[in-house]
Amino acid sequence: MILTITGSILAVIWLQASKGNLLDKSITKLQGRLMFYDLLIPPGIFLISIGISFIDIQVAQYFWILIFVAKIVARKRFSKIAEI
Repeated sequence: MILTITGSILAVIWLQASKGNLLDKSITKLQGRLMFYDLLIPPGIFLISIGISFIDIQVAQYFWILIFVAKIVARKRFSKIAEI
């Protein structure tokens, strides 16, 4: 639960910084939005694993591996979008 809350707070901080134009000028709006989505991946997966843990604890722990896979896939997709 702590990882979900901490990750969500980090995403909210990034969102506030991007909305308030507090980011470096070299970061485009698209890059800022993609970073926000990238920050939401771990808390989302941990939140889902909490639900899975009510069914099977071991499956929930192995579900955390999905964070690495999801981040790799997301960054590959985001890099293609950013090139357009």
